[in-house]
Amino acid sequence: MGGESSRMVEATTRLFDVLLTEDAPSTILDSLARIVGETLGVDRSLIYDASFTRDIAECLTEWLNPQRPEITTTKANYPIALFRGAAEQMARTRDPVASHARAPNAMMLSDGSAPILHGDMKIASLLWYPFAFRDDGFYLLAFNHVDMHHDWDAAELEFMRTATRHVSMALLKIELIRQRAHAEEVLFEAQKLESLGILAGGVAHDFNNLMVGVVTGAELLARRLPRDSPMLELVGQILHSGRRASALAGQLLAFSGKGQPDETTADFAQIVKSTIGLVRSSLGNATLDLDVVESAAIDGNVSQLEQVVMNLVVNASEAMQSRTGGIRVKIDRLELDERGGGAYVLPGPLPAGRYVRLDVSDDGGGMDSRTMTRIFDPFFSTKRAGRGLGLSAVIGIVKHHRGAIRISSSVGVGTTFEVLFPVSGRQIDAVRPPALDGGRDGQRRTVLCIDDDAEVLHAVTNVLEDAGFVVLAAIGGAQGIAIYKERAATIDCVLLDLTMPQPGGREVMKVLRGACPSLPIVLMSGFTTDERIQDVIDPITQFIKKPFLANSLEAAILGVLVPRVPPGA
Repeated sequence: MGGESSRMVEATTRLFDVLLTEDAPSTILDSLARIVGETLGVDRSLIYDASFTRDIAECLTEWLNPQRPEITTTKANYPIALFRGAAEQMARTRDPVASHARAPNAMMLSDGSAPILHGDMKIASLLWYPFAFRDDGFYLLAFNHVDMHHDWDAAELEFMRTATRHVSMALLKIELIRQRAHAEEVLFEAQKLESLGILAGGVAHDFNNLMVGVVTGAELLARRLPRDSPMLELVGQILHSGRRASALAGQLLAFSGKGQPDETTADFAQIVKSTIGLVRSSLGNATLDLDVVESAAIDGNVSQLEQVVMNLVVNASEAMQSRTGGIRVKIDRLELDERGGGAYVLPGPLPAGRYVRLDVSDDGGGMDSRTMTRIFDPFFSTKRAGRGLGLSAVIGIVKHHRGAIRISSSVGVGTTFEVLFPVSGRQIDAVRPPALDGGRDGQRRTVLCIDDDAEVLHAVTNVLEDAGFVVLAAIGGAQGIAIYKERAATIDCVLLDLTMPQPGGREVMKVLRGACPSLPIVLMSGFTTDERIQDVIDPITQFIKKPFLANSLEAAILGVLVPRVPPGA
C-alpha cells in the first residue's frame, strides 16, 4: 500500500508541474489521461467532452498502455442518447460510474450501453469519472481494463478526485483568462470605433457648416441668373457636387453615431429587393441568389438602410474578382436570448429580443485576422485605392439603428456578414407624397440668426434676405442673447444653432423662451442624436438639419411664423 501511495503522490506532483507550465487545455488533458492511466495501470485512459446541448460525447484524447501493444484505439464520438441515464446521473450526483462484464451497471443496462461496452467492445471493467462540470455537461475521464476485472478502491478514487479537481481549476483559470482577453479585445475595438467616431463627427460638423455656404450660395446664384445664362450649367454642377459632399458628411455622421436622419417604419425585405435590383447589373460574372422573407418591419432611415445593403453586396462582388462562385443574400427573422446576443459584438452585444437578419456571403478570397481588425476603419481598403467610407459607414448606420454585426471569414473560402436590426413593433408606414413648401405672406419679418460660424451666418443671411426677411446676425450665444434683449420687440423668429460653445444652443433657447414663451424658434445642427429634439418640436419650434437647401430653410421659418391649422378644424 505504501508503494502505491508513493506512486500516486509522485504522479500528482508530475501533474502539478504540467499545470504550472502549460496553458493549452489540450496539452493539460493529454497529460491528465496519460499520467493517471500510467499510475493506475489501466489499458486505456480517455477523456470525453459530454455535451447535452450538442447531444454528443466527443473524444478529446486517448492514452493506450504501451505495455499492452495488442490493445487497439477506441477513440470515437458517441451520442449522449447511448448512455443518457448514466450521463444524467453523473451530472446530478457528480459521482463516478463503474461497470463490469460480469456485473454490468444497472443504469447502463437500462440505457442499452452495457451490451455494447462489455459485448461488442469487449471491455472487462470500466470507470467513468466526471469532472469540470458546466451548465450543459462535463468532461468524462474514462478507464478501461480489456480482459481483467478491476474494482477501484478508495485510494484510487481519491487520486482521481485530486487530479481532476486541480485540472478543473486550471481549465477554469485558462477559460477566464481567455474570456478576459476577448473582453479586452472587444473593448479595444469599441474604444477604437468611438475614437474614430469622435474624429469623424468633428470633421462632419465643420464640413456641414462649410457646405451650407456652398449649397445655399449656388442656389441663390441659380435664382439670380437669367434662364438662358450659360453659367447655369456650371452652377448646376456646383449644386450637384455640393449635395454629394453633403451626403458624404451624412456618412461621416452615420459612422460617428451622431446622425439622426428622418426615420420611418420600413419594410426591410422590400428595401433589400429594390437595392439588389439596382446593383445586380454591376456584379460582373458573379451569380447572386436572393432569399427574402415576405416582409420585415424595422424602424429606420430608408436611404441609410439601402446604403448598408449596397455596400455589403458591392463588397461581396469585389471580393469575388475573377473567382468562380456566387453571392448569397438572405433575409430572415430570429429571436435571441442573452447568450445568443453576445455573439454579435460590433458595435456591441445585442440584448435579447426579436431581430431581422441580413446575411450577405460570398465565395471570394476571404480575409485574414489582421485585415478583419481594420475593415471598419474609414477609407481602409484592400484594393489599391479606397473608394470612400465603405464599411465604416455601415457600422455607424447599424449602431444608429440599434443593431449589430457578426463577421466570419476564411482565406480562400469566402466571407459572411450577418447584420441584425430590431423588429419594429409598428406597422409598415405607407409611402406618402412629399409635403409642399409654404408660401410667403408678403410681410417683412425679422429673423435673429445665431451661430458660432461666420460662414454659416453669411449664407443664411443671404438666403433669408433674398426671401424678403430682415436678418439680424449674431456670432455665438452670448451675442445672440444680447441682441435679443435689445431688439426683442422687433424680432419675429430666431434661427438658432444647437452646437455652439458655451452658452450652447439649449442654454440660449432657455433664456429666449424665458423672456418670451411664444417666441418662434427654428433649431439647426448637423448633429441630431439628441432624442430630446423631438420633445421640443411644436407649432412654434422646428428643427432643420445642416446642410440644408434654401427652400428648406425658408419653409422652416415660414412654418413657425404661420400658425398651423389644428387637425379637424
